[in-house]
Amino acid sequence: MNGSLYQSVRVKGRVVYVTREAVNHLSEVEAVIFDCDGVLIDTRKSYNTTIIRTACFILSRLVGFSLPQRVITPSIIHTLRCSGGFNNDWDSTYVILLYLFSCLPKRFLERFRQVHREFIEGGGSALEWQTQFGQLSHQLRGYVERRRIQEAAERIHYGLSQFVGPADSSGTPALEKILFAKQQPVWKMEGLRSFKTFLGYPDNSAHSLLATVFDEIFYGPALFEQAHRRRPQFYLGAGAIENETPIVTRTTLKRLADMIGRRHLGIASGRGTLAIEHTLGRWLDYFNPKARVLLEDEELRARGDIEALRTERAKPAPYALLKSARAMKTFKRALYVGDSAEDLIMTGRANAVDPRYLFAGVTDYGYDPRRKREMFAEAAVDLILPSVNQLPDVLRISQAKG
Repeated sequence: MNGSLYQSVRVKGRVVYVTREAVNHLSEVEAVIFDCDGVLIDTRKSYNTTIIRTACFILSRLVGFSLPQRVITPSIIHTLRCSGGFNNDWDSTYVILLYLFSCLPKRFLERFRQVHREFIEGGGSALEWQTQFGQLSHQLRGYVERRRIQEAAERIHYGLSQFVGPADSSGTPALEKILFAKQQPVWKMEGLRSFKTFLGYPDNSAHSLLATVFDEIFYGPALFEQAHRRRPQFYLGAGAIENETPIVTRTTLKRLADMIGRRHLGIASGRGTLAIEHTLGRWLDYFNPKARVLLEDEELRARGDIEALRTERAKPAPYALLKSARAMKTFKRALYVGDSAEDLIMTGRANAVDPRYLFAGVTDYGYDPRRKREMFAEAAVDLILPSVNQLPDVLRISQAKG
């Protein structure tokens, strides 16, 4: 850690790093806005699990046998998140699926395109996932050898690791350019286009197979039906959301509310209300309802071009942070507490509009805490915390000095 840039403070037995410039600014903080995943809620055993299960489920149903889950590892998902362009886990699942599909044999991709086209031209609805899966699985049987996929698992994993490496803050377009490059053979390009249509990406409604399977696995049957007002079609087991636990404590929220007032506590997150309420419960009452900007809720209510909406509102666009802050009316400075590259970029873009935002990076609830701490230090963020639960003490110390 750069000693000339940061000074360290020990809080509850853990070291917190504050830039020397930010020491005085923290004493002016009158509003705190939080990311949710990895900050308020420990999602390490929910979202990663859902990404892997969704990708394996869809491909396994198509090829007719189970794919080795070791092909998709947490490090691959972590690389996507560190790029600054994959805050939405549907996007991560999509690019992983697209790459894995591209690894299947030529005869499989050609047959897939033919059967998919025949289904659509025959009047098949995009909503008839069970029928479409059944037809595709039956007519694709024998076009991929299980033995060859098992033998190639390590090579495919390595290729996927290399594929996600160039990911950047533009999100899926950067990686789509690689797979849809002009030098790709026509059969592969056409197969990938058919597969993207089959997935229903980037839609997030009942028209999207990817979003449907993902949410069924994440929520489980009861919560899925509550969220989407339709019954699950594919997955009836316990939702991965049941693996989540709160990171933030009630004591932390109460102390922050006592210090700056509940009106000045907000959330700017890609998650939806149902998922947050399921894990945090009544603790959500500590936050200003008007300052809770939850992008999944907005997407589910939206009509029209979902891709354009995401470009405008999803992190790292500053939309959610600015909207949350506006609900608080007046403040000298606002602190955004996040745990990812998207959160950091979003705060920087918000500062380009209104230069009153500070950023705190939380490190301990991701794939690699040391790497995350180094990323934040290299970016010279204002504050680096092991956990959100150190925040009340840091603000108290700063206010005493101020």
